Amino acid sequence: MKLRITYAIAALAILMSSCSSSKTTLTYFDNRDDNGVIPTQDIELSIIPNDELLITVTSTVPEASAVYNLPLSNPAMLGTIETYSQATQQTYIVNSTGDINFPVLGKIHVEGMTTQKLTDYLTEKISADVEDPYVRVELLNFKVKVLGEVMRPG
Repeated sequence: MKLRITYAIAALAILMSSCSSSKTTLTYFDNRDDNGVIPTQDIELSIIPNDELLITVTSTVPEASAVYNLPLSNPAMLGTIETYSQATQQTYIVNSTGDINFPVLGKIHVEGMTTQKLTDYLTEKISADVEDPYVRVELLNFKVKVLGEVMRPG
């Protein structure tokens, strides 16, 4: 009988000690204002592998900056013969090592950079050949995950 009680106490102690809550820190937007707007001034997104970047280079002399842009494309949908009537700018996909292959400049390691840092870097490099280039870097695959009751807020 004493042995059963000892086993029961040991099993109870094991069960109670094995279920502990993890101390995961999650952001639940506690810093929003009365309108539900979240301040974004201190959020800097870093470029990571598989990000899709749209990079365009322009200047006062379009012919000088044209070599730094990918050609326009007119993609067709898979399984159809239709094409879009308006050509679109091709994008850069950051590879698994964090690099993109940029025209004229070659391979550039962009992982960990913000879009602003990449803009500054490209502007500096392109300025060697093009007078007053304007470089625009846009992150196209930015995603936001929504948790909670979306159908019935509040």
